[in-house]
Amino acid sequence: MRSGRPSPEADSSAPAATAHGPVSGTDDPGVDEDADENADHLASALLRVHAERMRQITREERTRARFTALHPEVPVTEVAALAEDVHDLAGLRAIGDRLASWPPADAGDQPTPARSPKPS
Repeated sequence: MRSGRPSPEADSSAPAATAHGPVSGTDDPGVDEDADENADHLASALLRVHAERMRQITREERTRARFTALHPEVPVTEVAALAEDVHDLAGLRAIGDRLASWPPADAGDQPTPARSPKPS
């Protein structure tokens, strides 16, 4: 029995399908393999970046722990990271603004801020 819809075989513009899934608009099977290889390469590169960042965080935590153990009298605080590297006076001012506005409204149990200068 026929419905009012055309059959998929009648629509020559629809992509074909195989036992392995839909076929793209090209007859070259190497194109899909290249896309898979590129996706694998990208995923591998992203995982390497992630792993390096995790190692860097671990190194920074060890350094901070050693410093605070050797100098417990020095108050330590953290500020949120900036989107860009701090390499100029404007970046230092942005860090200063973040330190000066300590504690943030949602601070909760945050570390104590760095010492402010003594009034003269």
